[in-house]
Amino acid sequence: MKSVHASFIKRKNARLTKPIFLYSVQYDKVGNNWLRYTSFPEDVTFDGITYLHKAITHDRISESLDGSIPKVRLTIGNVDRYIGYLIETNSGLRNAEVNITLVFQEELANPSVYDESVFSVADVVVNQRQAEFVLASKLDVMDIKLPRRKFYRTFCSFFFKGEGCQYSGVETQCNKTLQRCTELGNVQNFGGCPAIPQKTIFTNV
Repeated sequence: MKSVHASFIKRKNARLTKPIFLYSVQYDKVGNNWLRYTSFPEDVTFDGITYLHKAITHDRISESLDGSIPKVRLTIGNVDRYIGYLIETNSGLRNAEVNITLVFQEELANPSVYDESVFSVADVVVNQRQAEFVLASKLDVMDIKLPRRKFYRTFCSFFFKGEGCQYSGVETQCNKTLQRCTELGNVQNFGGCPAIPQKTIFTNV
């Protein structure tokens, strides 16, 4: 299981938090060249790398009933034809690595506060308006059950008084909400992620 830095957990549980998604697409493996985009309204610099504002979205990252991660669709604007050109001149970007990173506006100066999912391009369809990539988890090819853990917006995934929860008080019940965790004085270990946009599940793989 990938460990998550304590600073990330603290920030994701903060009430006034602005999440930002960053996207990295490796279009040239030989030259190690990447596209760096963000859906944020302006360019974002994180860990010394600048991500350009772009019309870009992705499906929610969730878990299927058998424990695997279904394929995710990533859509990038192609009005300037640049993405289309890179696709045509780089073998359709087949198997290209794509990273989707969650950071926070308040912690952009802290490179340890992030969470990332790594994919590869399984398929791509491009037209004059946009390019739509079908992304598969890189670990799917190794038949590993994923995710090991999911972040929900308002629900804690930890077992009460378990290793992740760490609550050791006298209370015997918890409904796994942020409110209850706050009442128990254990909000720093809340296993959800209130900063994630509503109806989205972000996986920690």
